Amino acid sequence: MTEATASPTSLTLLIRCDNLDAAPVGFVRLYNVNFAHGFAFLETAIAARHRRRTDCDVEARRLVSHFAVAALRLHRLETKVCSHNLVSINLVEHMGFTLEGRLREAYTCHGERGDMLVFGILESEIRAQLASDGFREMGFWPDEPA
Repeated sequence: MTEATASPTSLTLLIRCDNLDAAPVGFVRLYNVNFAHGFAFLETAIAARHRRRTDCDVEARRLVSHFAVAALRLHRLETKVCSHNLVSINLVEHMGFTLEGRLREAYTCHGERGDMLVFGILESEIRAQLASDGFREMGFWPDEPA
């Protein structure tokens, strides 16, 4: 965990669903942020099983996606999902990510090899998806589009 929180090319945020006093249920992270090319990788982990299919996971991804394009000025986000994880696949597709590739037999789960799916989304798609979901701009920068 130290590497995830101390890396100069990552931003890791804890997810709290109920209030600021509640224990974190997981994290959302932008990592390998590359400002020269305008991209980063997005990762989310929800440890609390009863919170996995709730709005707090979706909202955390939305907030960080918005921050990535509005404050960090990134053009592209990429995320990877294990092919057996249908909940995460549905979530990233709902958020507007596009399936861009398949890394064959890239992970092992319970002794079985599985494919890793690679999804990507562009700045314009992030903004369009946020607008269609009724998410309002947060005004990170004065020249941010309304």
